[in-house]
Amino acid sequence: MRLQVRKVSKTMAVELFPEMAENVFRPVLERLEQNGGAREFSPPEIRDLLSACGIAATVLERTFAAYRVILRRGVEKEKLRGLQEQFLNVIESAIGRTYPAVRRIAAGEALPAPERGSELEALDSYAQQARAIAEELKNLKSWLELSRPKIDVSAWGAPIAHGDYGNYEDSDDIEARLRAGGDF
Repeated sequence: MRLQVRKVSKTMAVELFPEMAENVFRPVLERLEQNGGAREFSPPEIRDLLSACGIAATVLERTFAAYRVILRRGVEKEKLRGLQEQFLNVIESAIGRTYPAVRRIAAGEALPAPERGSELEALDSYAQQARAIAEELKNLKSWLELSRPKIDVSAWGAPIAHGDYGNYEDSDDIEARLRAGGDF
């Protein structure tokens, strides 16, 4: 049996990006909230949390890179505004809730000092990366909220259309002809 893999479209549903980023943090948050968040974590559990934060940081970075590609290609303003808000909410949750909670746990005495230091450094770099993405998204929000200038076409010096549309055909007539089996 031959496995067929569908080629990834360059226009992957941009709406998935914030959801993908949010879903990668969900297991970490669920683990943190077990027993009301007041439980002790073993060294292997702490390492798991730290690894999950690293994976989440990678997903954030990659989804944001794909988000930038889509921005360069163009997307509707209202869709972009909604995605920007969702993505920013996910990232701010990571910055304000997930990373600090994991940091508090990892900063305890459960991990050996050298490992604890390097893991906290890595966690801080994930948070810094998330802050940089959040800053870029906030700048995008400011840009999206700017009013667009009015454009006066007559200022271009181009001739104004004369309004003689006698050589044009009505689209309803073309559609009726096509439905009847005719040609353009």
